[in-house]
Amino acid sequence: MKAQEKYISEFTIPEIMNKQNLKTVKLKDGSELSVGKRFFASAKADKKTEAIQWLRDNGLGDIVDNNITVTFGQGEDNKAVEYASLARERGYEPTQQEKVHHARLSAVMREWKEKGNEVPADLFNVLEGNRTSVTTKK
Repeated sequence: MKAQEKYISEFTIPEIMNKQNLKTVKLKDGSELSVGKRFFASAKADKKTEAIQWLRDNGLGDIVDNNITVTFGQGEDNKAVEYASLARERGYEPTQQEKVHHARLSAVMREWKEKGNEVPADLFNVLEGNRTSVTTKK
């Protein structure tokens, strides 16, 4: 049933509305049926490091979050304060994690593609298509 609903939402309704040159339809109760584009992108799980490097190499590195985490045990608040000001000079080794928020990546990759650029399929998963939505009258 869900597969059928998805097909109608992503293919049937958008095709009918496109043939009629419609983007939205207002219903008798004031609700609106509309068709819009959707675009999602994510780094492939086994290629995250390469995907992040690709973003940096292509001038998109500002969307990469670079988080460093250090964990202190019970009663080590003084070490935490010291670390915050001295970090590696005192020999503590932080855990570093680089990641990109999925919504930010999707927006940047959509713009990248709209400018005529290719999104590397070996590094990123991309899903694009139509979406039908209904907004009810308030």
